[in-house]
Amino acid sequence: MKKEIIFISVMTVLGVALGLGIIIILASVGMPNYSEMLLSLQEKTDFEMMSKSLIFSPGSGKMTITSVVFLILATTASVLFASNMNQNILNALRHKNTIFKALVVFLGCLGYLILPLLFLNKIFFLQSTSPDSIILLLSVFITGILWFFAGETGWAGDFSSWRIGNNAKPAKTFLMGGMTGIIAYLLSFINGWAFNKYFILVSEVLDKTGETSYLGFKLLAYGLMFMSGISLCILAGVIVALSPTYKETRQRITGIIFPSILFIIFISVVAGVYQNASKKYDINKKNLAEAVGIPEKVSSSRTVVLFASDKTAPQQLPMQTMGSSFVGTYTIELSYENLKKIEDYLDKHKEGSVFMYAGRDALINGYHTLWDIKKGIEWQFKSSNDMLLPRMMMLARLKNLPVTPENLSYLKSFSDKSRWHIGGKHGLRMAEGFMHFNLIEEAKALVKESKEKGADVSKATFLDEPVFTDGKISGTLKINGKEAPNIKIALLAYTDSVHKFENVSLTGLLLDVRESDPAGKFSFEYLGKGDFMIAVMTDKETIPYNILPEKFRVENSPGKIKLDTATKNLDLGNINITFRQ
Repeated sequence: MKKEIIFISVMTVLGVALGLGIIIILASVGMPNYSEMLLSLQEKTDFEMMSKSLIFSPGSGKMTITSVVFLILATTASVLFASNMNQNILNALRHKNTIFKALVVFLGCLGYLILPLLFLNKIFFLQSTSPDSIILLLSVFITGILWFFAGETGWAGDFSSWRIGNNAKPAKTFLMGGMTGIIAYLLSFINGWAFNKYFILVSEVLDKTGETSYLGFKLLAYGLMFMSGISLCILAGVIVALSPTYKETRQRITGIIFPSILFIIFISVVAGVYQNASKKYDINKKNLAEAVGIPEKVSSSRTVVLFASDKTAPQQLPMQTMGSSFVGTYTIELSYENLKKIEDYLDKHKEGSVFMYAGRDALINGYHTLWDIKKGIEWQFKSSNDMLLPRMMMLARLKNLPVTPENLSYLKSFSDKSRWHIGGKHGLRMAEGFMHFNLIEEAKALVKESKEKGADVSKATFLDEPVFTDGKISGTLKINGKEAPNIKIALLAYTDSVHKFENVSLTGLLLDVRESDPAGKFSFEYLGKGDFMIAVMTDKETIPYNILPEKFRVENSPGKIKLDTATKNLDLGNINITFRQ
């Protein structure tokens, strides 16, 4: 009995260590080079604390110590496992007549323990929400074969012969092994399902940020240590109760009570957490559309015409947008009504939801797809407070946006050192933004600070380039020779990679949007130097998107538009879209 208790104890400690190791490796992979980035002060503190906590980080002395401890635990567990499978194995390993058979059996036991380590990614990051019958059958078969192969009641016997002993019970031995395999698979499936849900809950809600945090790191570590520790404890108890040794049925029934109680506790904890998370954070909802109560599939489209080349053609723009977060990408039907419902949903779930960050992203993408740049930028800025990707995209686009007090306020907010750590690389990007707004001294100060932080400033030539903030692009839009009033016209940063609007994210390209006046005139003001292009969006009745190319033409298509000190104000003249049905 003492040997069995030690085996269960070692397996429990090994499970806890395995859970901690997995989280540390995950955290080390997800750690960015925060010294280069624009981070909130809390994010910077979190990254520093996480970096100090990574005891598996390369080159760390703690890594060697931890690896040795883990290896000792794993070796001890392997020896105890083999001993519980067959109590004769340790004696057999000491005698030359039996050592070879005992060594073969021990290696088989060791291989069985190592095998799950090769599939940790599949165990803890299950893509399917239902059990895999093939894997289950393999688990039953492999475990049954091992029980027969290594068991005292199987082929190994007392190791006195390479033949199966006369007292062997192969059918019963295989059956007990198969039952153990079922429980092993069930535990692995529950662990994978539970960890996936818990990972979503922590990363989207409990860590209180859209990025990796020290709090999230600790919560994941505690959760996985509990799950893997109790699971290996349960499995060890089952192995002891159903071991292929000569035991009475009463002993097996008594032995199975302890792992059964632990299993009930495990399931109760998992079910309780899931039920609470479903009620408060919508973890039971399939996607963002279901959580908010809006359609997922598109039901309408608009027409977009991009004046970027001579081969201009109308494009269909489906009224659909996506919202992404760390754990998934979701699609919704796009309309102002649906975006308002997402806003109401976020307002209702102030304590968080597993769809909060995906909802924010859907609002950013959705308003930009509708060419509502004011609300799109507002949501991008809101998300920048606790999400790195919107912050990086916002910072990158500020150097091209119209020079207005509102856009400048966004830039100045990012330069507030009481709120932000400004890394060297992002400091240069911010300096370029200040130059765009003609705040030269602020730009020079940021370049100097970035250089002191180790950034390569050799390419920061923008300090020597001329600056203007009163650029203007104007023109008149006509459709089939007639004035085109109340048509949305967008100014975009020029790129030759935009072929289909429905496949392009406008969060970095869209700079300004205007509506044509009753005479079809439009103008974009307060621009700096740069390369631009324009596009128009209409309903499909005004300009059908299914017109054949030979029946569609744009007279005086502006193509690539360039503003510089020589040409600060540019009148595009009459842009006439002509088509025949």
